Amino acid sequence: MVRRVGRGAKRLVVLVAGGFLIVLGFVLGPVPFVPGFLFSLAGLALLATEFALARRWMERLKATRLGKAIRRNG
Repeated sequence: MVRRVGRGAKRLVVLVAGGFLIVLGFVLGPVPFVPGFLFSLAGLALLATEFALARRWMERLKATRLGKAIRRNG
């Protein structure tokens, strides 16, 4: 039972942190010299560690040109 509570707490922390990064990315998007989409990508990657829907979105993103460019450069 302790493991179950620990897993739920971890999922909650990942959800809050990933959601915060995604929102931060959208807020910083229009600001010059701040690549807001990187925060959104980081948030999605964090969410993908725990949630299947985010994992599927990451797989779709990796199949696009942007995903290929990120893999090639980073």
